[in-house]
Amino acid sequence: MGAGLADYPFGELSDQIGKTTAVASPLGVSLEEVAAATSLMTRNGIGAEETFTQINAVMSSMLKPSSEAAKLAESLGLQWNAAGLKANGLAGSMTQLIQKTGGSHEKKAEAPAKKTYTAAEKTACSIEAMRNGGECEACQ
Repeated sequence: MGAGLADYPFGELSDQIGKTTAVASPLGVSLEEVAAATSLMTRNGIGAEETFTQINAVMSSMLKPSSEAAKLAESLGLQWNAAGLKANGLAGSMTQLIQKTGGSHEKKAEAPAKKTYTAAEKTACSIEAMRNGGECEACQ
C-alpha cells in the first residue's frame, strides 16, 4: 500500500488542495469530500500531486463535458455534468460511473470522462477499494 496524506509535506498538500478547492467549491463539492478522496487515493499509492490533478480533471470534465462525453453519458444513463456533480457529490458520481460500467475497464474507456479516463478510473478504483477492504475488483 502507498503513502498516506501524513507522508507528504504540508506545503505540497496546501498548494495542491488550494487549486482543487477552487474547482470544487463552485460545483458544491465540499472540502471534506476532496479530503476524503485525497486520503483514499494517496493511501492506494497515488502521489499527492497526481491525486489532485486527477480529482481536478474529473471535476473539470463534469463542469464542461465535451459533446462526445455528453452523448456517452446519456447512453450510460449518467448525469455527467455540473448539475450531476452538485446533486450526487464526487463520491456519488464516481460510484454511479462504477455501477453503470459494471466496473469494466472496457466500458470505462467509453465513459464520459474519456479524455480524463485515467483520473476517473483511478478515482473510481480508490472509492471501490475503500468499499471492498482495500481492493478494487475491477483493477485486478
